[in-house]
Amino acid sequence: MSPAPRPSGVGPILTQLFRDLGLEPRLREQRVFEVWTEAVGDPVARHVQPAAIRDGLLFLTVDTSAWMQQLQFMKELLRTQLNQKLDGEIVREIYFKLGPAQPSGPRPRREPAPPWLQVALSEEELGQVERELQAVREPGVRDALRKLRLQARRLEKFYTGRS
Repeated sequence: MSPAPRPSGVGPILTQLFRDLGLEPRLREQRVFEVWTEAVGDPVARHVQPAAIRDGLLFLTVDTSAWMQQLQFMKELLRTQLNQKLDGEIVREIYFKLGPAQPSGPRPRREPAPPWLQVALSEEELGQVERELQAVREPGVRDALRKLRLQARRLEKFYTGRS
């Protein structure tokens, strides 16, 4: 009795299936999302993210018009860096669109608020700030001053230990 043939791994089977279905080029294109940050660097990736890729046409979402203008000058460099990481001429052309650039991958941790911002002000302290600002007629200026005065009160209370 001969030993049973050893089963093949899933990887080679899927690779052959994708090749037979003609999906291999699409899978190579999708690697753009995996290599993006490494290929372009963190400073660029914070403002620009791949949105879609189809038939070598890469669509990028850019968070500001200033970045979009700068990227027009960097288009060929981006294409070259990506294709180097992808080991082939996968990206043929790059198009930009303005919108929120949502990073793919883990989001950076948000810094906690400073502890003095957690200091509560009494109704009396809030009223006093409002009375101080009554003479200011311009709403925008009054709002900015209110924010500054409230922060100053919280800081003072925090550092002097008054409750």
